[in-house]
Formats: sequence, C-alpha cells, structure tokens
Amino acid sequence: MSFDATFWVAVSFVIFFGILVYFKIPKKINELLGNMITDIKKRN
Repeated sequence: MSFDATFWVAVSFVIFFGILVYFKIPKKINELLGNMITDIKKRN
C-alpha cells in the first residue's frame, strides 16, 4: 500500500492542529489578543 505526498501532508496537518488544541494554544492566543484590545481601549 503506497501513499502519496498529499496524504502525508494531510496527516501532518491534522496532527499539528491536534497538538495545538491539546496544549490549548488557541485559548492562550485569544486571551493575549483580548488583553491587548483592552489595553488599547484604555489608552484612547
């Protein structure tokens, strides 16, 4: 059974985003951006 490069790119893409979700990276980015937004609003 032979898989082409597209299959392995798809597998690595799913694994990469799975790792991001596992370590809660999107939540951390969202909190960081939220803090930046509130800081900018306070300045103006």
